[in-house]
Amino acid sequence: MQPGSPTNAVYNTSLTTNGIATPINLEITSDDSLPVATYAFSSPTIQEFPYEEVTLIATLSAASGLDVTIPFTLSDNASTAVEVLSSEIVISAGQLTGSITVSTTEALDDDDVEILEPIIFTFGTITNATTDVTDITLNLESDDDPTINAIGTTGGVTSQVENGGSFEVIASIDLPSSKDISIPLTFAGEAIFDQDYSIDFQTKGEQTTFLDLGTQSFGKMNLLPDGRLLYITNFDGWKLRFYDSTTQLWTVKDFNPQEYIETNPVQVFSNTEVYSISGSRLIKIDFSNLEDISITTVFDGGNDSSVRDGFSIQGDTILFGVDNWNANSHRLFRKVGDNAAEIIGDHTGGDFSGKILEIDNQIYMLNGGNVLKLIDGEFQNNQISNNFSVDISKTI
Repeated sequence: MQPGSPTNAVYNTSLTTNGIATPINLEITSDDSLPVATYAFSSPTIQEFPYEEVTLIATLSAASGLDVTIPFTLSDNASTAVEVLSSEIVISAGQLTGSITVSTTEALDDDDVEILEPIIFTFGTITNATTDVTDITLNLESDDDPTINAIGTTGGVTSQVENGGSFEVIASIDLPSSKDISIPLTFAGEAIFDQDYSIDFQTKGEQTTFLDLGTQSFGKMNLLPDGRLLYITNFDGWKLRFYDSTTQLWTVKDFNPQEYIETNPVQVFSNTEVYSISGSRLIKIDFSNLEDISITTVFDGGNDSSVRDGFSIQGDTILFGVDNWNANSHRLFRKVGDNAAEIIGDHTGGDFSGKILEIDNQIYMLNGGNVLKLIDGEFQNNQISNNFSVDISKTI
């Protein structure tokens, strides 16, 4: 409290400093209940590799007028597992949350195959708050894989009668690990599945959601040659989403196409390039540099034109149809490598409304139940087969 200038009186010099009255300090002790602290990690696990950070967040039930200090200690294994650069969480006066960061680093990465390793944070006496929680656990997930040292049938049985017999296929590993292990099985031979034999396993019928793309997303998942999945979305801004099945991690990168891109007809050219369409244009999306994703027009049919979504990529060759409604033209183009697109045929039978493929040097268009064949530069309108099959190995 600061006394001001008195009326009809003066201050004794002992009550002033440099001619100004000395302030009087008053303290009010609150009798309100202390706020309650709760704790949560941003993720229940932290990976040994790739190195990452997980945040331990403390949240108060109500803001405090004083700083809240929450000391903690770590279980003995923490020093060899994670890096924590603080021994307390501080929630500043007037704030509801405070946090510290837990990290995995190259210096702490080992080559041991390990089960989930719990790292326990034990809380000490809190200042200016209270809690019922004594500790919280973060699990360290090892990146090192065990070795499969046996796979076969129980008892080594390799022959059974058709009715009533069964095989139990089992596998074993040398060390228990942090992650579930799956082994794909391919069945071949003369026996017919679901006629001569059936298959049963523990997780049969179960499904796992590894990404919820929401109800506002459109397009398809694309498989890159290196095994990654690519999905282009625009429900929360344009993004390239990559899924790596070996690490089970998503990489998400923003990009700005300037205008709308059709996401459903995306075709893969390489590990770093895909093609799609945007109205009259065939476009290339180059993500060789994820920090600078580029979009290039490789063909533009001009006004009143539309590049159709049945285009295909086979090796370094792109086949695509272009409809021009004003000129009533329907032209087929081939583009090889970096060369300009060239016209290789016309389709007088109407719009390009099917998938265009080249098989054994012959070009076809799959149009509903019809398969049209390109002869002398024009797709023939007769139905050549309603049981047409495509050898996928020749079209990818």
